[in-house]
Amino acid sequence: MANNFTSVSPNLDAAYTAQTNFGSYNRQFWTRIPAATTNITAVTQGQCVAQRYPVRPVIPSVGAGCDGFIATNISCFSNTPGTAHIIGLEYLLGTITGPNTFTDGVAMPIKKVRGTSVQTAASIIFAVADIQVVGIPNISMTYTDQDGNTGNTFNVPINSAIAVNTAYMINNRMTTDTGIRDITSMSASSVTSGRIRIYGILPLYISLQQNTEYRVPLMSSPLVPYLIQAGEFLGVYRLFSTQPSEVFVSMNLTPEPT
Repeated sequence: MANNFTSVSPNLDAAYTAQTNFGSYNRQFWTRIPAATTNITAVTQGQCVAQRYPVRPVIPSVGAGCDGFIATNISCFSNTPGTAHIIGLEYLLGTITGPNTFTDGVAMPIKKVRGTSVQTAASIIFAVADIQVVGIPNISMTYTDQDGNTGNTFNVPINSAIAVNTAYMINNRMTTDTGIRDITSMSASSVTSGRIRIYGILPLYISLQQNTEYRVPLMSSPLVPYLIQAGEFLGVYRLFSTQPSEVFVSMNLTPEPT
């Protein structure tokens, strides 16, 4: 068999055949944010209020004859209306541990899209506190942009202490660039302790939940059908709320033949 969703001309018949030959990966998981997170007090801190759920499922091996999976169905249900969710492949680009220790992460990967190997760049970037941050941090980053240009910089002035599971969507801190391939250095001022991690996201699912859920079906989605490979991680985010919350995620992944 040959590539299907990552090929030049995907088709549903090939997807059905792949599921018949290799089976599919079905998973459900529940996670919660037990306490309120930090609100945004200035536009310089990020584009919207956000939270990151404290779960990071790892993708298993699909077995011989396949490159990985394609997400053919993802759904999530939260206990709070008026919110949105983003689920995507999540790459840890860099970490700052208080008071000012930088640990480099990974670069964004190369993915095959419509038969072409493409160097990806994260167009959705979150700064996340996964250990309570004490102090009022101002974070400086040096990064490689979507075109491979190095030495670009921007600052993220937080202006408040950060509760665990708080996420800041920091795309708006880039003035002309549209994405990040890699973070090469970070520094923080006015941090006593805690940890802030920068995640780059390749989105697989985006939904808006009012009284009922609104989402775009994955089979006709404007989102890129990224290959989900063994050892990669999924991140789950909620937008427009700082309140404690729960979410139940269900997904079906279809094998992508080699």
